[in-house]
Amino acid sequence: METLIFDLKKQIIEALNLEDVTPDDIDTNAPLFVEGLGLDSIDALELIVLMEKQYGIKLEDPGKSKEIFRSVATMADYISKNLVRCAGWKPCIPTCPAPRYLSAHRNCEKWPVWLKIR
Repeated sequence: METLIFDLKKQIIEALNLEDVTPDDIDTNAPLFVEGLGLDSIDALELIVLMEKQYGIKLEDPGKSKEIFRSVATMADYISKNLVRCAGWKPCIPTCPAPRYLSAHRNCEKWPVWLKIR
């Protein structure tokens, strides 16, 4: 989970163009909106796109987004519970672009053989 949290922090920094912010600057349990990072509703849309692109996860219930995006920890928890993984936690091919978070493989030639694990 620590690797997921660190990667998620890097992805948030990149997606939101947070200059002069490093993953270590982001408190895992701090609020992402208002306090903490001080994100706004436009940033929330960017986070939704990030989860969809990087992890293949679409929010089924938009009403839960406030809870899911409360902090990096709550995002990581939601991602880990809804992550699409390749069988056996192994990359589907040796050159797989995302061996840790395999739901990012929508463009991968082995996409149809994946299993959804909850």
